[in-house]
Amino acid sequence: CDRAKAGFAGLLEGIGIGLLIPLIAHLLAGTIPVSVPGPIRELAMATSALDTQTRIFALGAAMMGFFLAKGVIQAANNILIADIDARIG
Repeated sequence: CDRAKAGFAGLLEGIGIGLLIPLIAHLLAGTIPVSVPGPIRELAMATSALDTQTRIFALGAAMMGFFLAKGVIQAANNILIADIDARIG
């Protein structure tokens, strides 16, 4: 269970960091590079119908959401570990 939570937190962080690529691409060129991974590319293409400011805000908000979700998962994991340690003690 511990490894699953840590893996899930890492996945959320990876997705959040991965969203930097389409965000920077939108800021610089307004297009999505071909080298962007599939799921992230699809997310960026879903926001391409929006105007530039809204698109940048949406991708930035998604990045922050994934980072915050990662923090919540890690905090829950730490609380669980502390609870188990307290019960053992």
